[in-house]
Amino acid sequence: MLEKPTNVKILEVLHRRMRFEEDDEKSYWRIIKGFEGECEFYEWLKKYSFPMLILYDLFLTCGISTQLDFVIITANKIFLLDVKNFKGDYHYRNGEFYTSWNEKVTSNPITQLNRGYNVLEGSLKKTGMRPLIEKKLIFINPEFTLYGNQPDLPIVLRSQLNEYLKSIESQADPLQNYPHQVAANLEKIKLAQNPYEKTPKYSYEMLDKGILCKSCGENHLREGHRSLLCSSCGLSETKSSAIERMIEEYHLLFPDRKFTPTILKEWCGNVVSLDLCGRVLRKYLRSN
Repeated sequence: MLEKPTNVKILEVLHRRMRFEEDDEKSYWRIIKGFEGECEFYEWLKKYSFPMLILYDLFLTCGISTQLDFVIITANKIFLLDVKNFKGDYHYRNGEFYTSWNEKVTSNPITQLNRGYNVLEGSLKKTGMRPLIEKKLIFINPEFTLYGNQPDLPIVLRSQLNEYLKSIESQADPLQNYPHQVAANLEKIKLAQNPYEKTPKYSYEMLDKGILCKSCGENHLREGHRSLLCSSCGLSETKSSAIERMIEEYHLLFPDRKFTPTILKEWCGNVVSLDLCGRVLRKYLRSN
């Protein structure tokens, strides 16, 4: 399972606790669907056992900054794979992508891929490395159709994915030292976060409080003796576990903000006692 990027975790928490403006809502679903597509591709990739190193969600800068979905390093070559989870009918003509209602896709996926390739190649050159790099757009959604696709385009459709990965597998030799050096150099020069990443503005005061169900996300928990029961989906969770989740959410959203048992109790919607909040918080801080 792919580790969920921090920005995705933050957006998911915010989406449950505040109302997004229209543009933020569209951006949220685009990011969530994109991550779901990346998870599906990763599960597909794990079916193949050829020697490789997988780097995911890399942010690099070389003149410009960009985010790379997957960098697959084999003994013979580096594969830059940009995963798209587009759904529906699209048309490719005159170097641009259009939706079925003839609306041009604002961020041209091939332009994005080429930018990522240039940044990856330039970054490695700065470290003294010049490996062979192959770039591909992976359209992972089974309900995606591209009219106007051409054999010379760096595009792999879902129906072609097995054949493409098998072609990589057939050429992959055992890993020696060099691929590990490439991976280490990329890990060393990557950015901690995407400089273009945007998150809706929020504050502690404007967010809804309460313990949200870890299954359905609803704020309809009823208190039992040692557990909380969700009246929406029926899931039961111990109070301590639920409080610990709320601590992690709070630290994710407010890493530098003061946190006390009183604030924790308020963050949990006052459905658990101050004493229990204090005990769980102290235990959490000792173990982290």
